[in-house]
Amino acid sequence: MSEHHITLIEPASCSEEQLRQFHDLVISGNQVQAEGLPERIASAALLAFAHADGQLAGVASIKNQKRSYITGIFLKAKVPRLAGDFDHEIGYAVTHKDYRRRGISRELIGRLMDSKPQAGFYATTKNEGMRILLEQIGFKKTGHPYQNLNAEVLDVYTYCKKIF
Repeated sequence: MSEHHITLIEPASCSEEQLRQFHDLVISGNQVQAEGLPERIASAALLAFAHADGQLAGVASIKNQKRSYITGIFLKAKVPRLAGDFDHEIGYAVTHKDYRRRGISRELIGRLMDSKPQAGFYATTKNEGMRILLEQIGFKKTGHPYQNLNAEVLDVYTYCKKIF
């Protein structure tokens, strides 16, 4: 098993090649709509890259979403009162097929979350593997499943660090 290293970069500081590689790996995961993806990646708050064996092994991000989008997600999940507690969406988490089951997505998401220690995070997913991973990290399934614009059923997961 090869070692991997993680890099966190704001999209504005990424090279065109880094953005292209991030995009291509996200597309390979078949979990997101391709239309407009380059712009959505470029508008993210933070991108995480995992490299192993000189190759891009995994990616994830903290997305920058408009408050109206976040409110809509929690409204669809029938928990609108929680929308104000979660400002940061974890997304675009994909591990290259040759590097799966090595903890890369877990580490990518963990590093992103560590970059915003006081934040409340949420994620939406239709992927069973991601549901399991989010729960292992400490996210809780929140509200009810809902249909997105593509008629896919998504679950909302939330994570809030306890502050004492």
